[in-house]
Amino acid sequence: MPGWSETIKRIAEGENPHSALRKQLIRLSDKRGGRNVIVYSSGFMQKDGMKGTEIDSNDKHAFMAIIHGLKRRAGLDLLLHTPGGDAFATNSLIYYMREMFGGDVEVFVPQMAMSGGTIIACASTMIHMGKPSNLGPIDPQMPTPWGMQPATGIMSGWKRAKKSLEEGASDAALWVNIVAKYPLDTIIACENAINWSVSTVKDLLATGMFKNEAGSAAKIDKIVEGLSMPEHTVGHARQLTLKEVKDLGLKVKELEKDQELQDLVMDIHHICMYIFGATPSLKIVANHLGNALERHQVQYPIPKQV
Repeated sequence: MPGWSETIKRIAEGENPHSALRKQLIRLSDKRGGRNVIVYSSGFMQKDGMKGTEIDSNDKHAFMAIIHGLKRRAGLDLLLHTPGGDAFATNSLIYYMREMFGGDVEVFVPQMAMSGGTIIACASTMIHMGKPSNLGPIDPQMPTPWGMQPATGIMSGWKRAKKSLEEGASDAALWVNIVAKYPLDTIIACENAINWSVSTVKDLLATGMFKNEAGSAAKIDKIVEGLSMPEHTVGHARQLTLKEVKDLGLKVKELEKDQELQDLVMDIHHICMYIFGATPSLKIVANHLGNALERHQVQYPIPKQV
């Protein structure tokens, strides 16, 4: 498997990273029998906490531009590296990709597809992962006065407080004080968001990965419970390994079983990581035809004194 140091060496010796990215996307399409290839990669690891690295409504415009001109009947291989983001933007993007390629979408995860990224993976017909790859919990993140917080965590605290009050437990006052900082509409919004996330992923699995499979309802319930319930996920930042994802019942192919395929996927990922580290780029959406869009950090000019 090409390492990070090999990518750096090639670029240091004069290879343009964007040209290298186009070349490897073409090679991956050829390797996959002419399937369409799109890389959707975020610089969230290099630009920690910076707005614009998450999935948002702007991504639909990028995908519209990148999908234009692709052969719709050839299917889509999506290389995905993202921290997740807006749930409704994620769902809209999934619907668009499915419509454009007749539901024939496979997802490759070179490193991390968390939260909304995991939902996109669940919308595919097959997930390709390697030993470095991770998916994450699908519990929604909710805006609060203290920043974005997982809805399941807020609801768990609320249920704990309710139970302590009902049982007259000695720690009831402590839990009530903790939960009281959240307005009632936040609790209701959390409950609605969790229910929406669970029902959405169940529907995506039933209409994609497990479409027309007899007896798949129980499998889907197990997968969604494992991806959404706090007692299984532990926390929103939990990074689920290839083995854990397979044990849940999702359909996964191991990249290590095809060394050439793994080399191409990881080299594309490393090139994107280099671009994020060396340029103001926040996000890359590119296809095997050489079309690409990047979102960059906004640089505001310093006002001149008058």
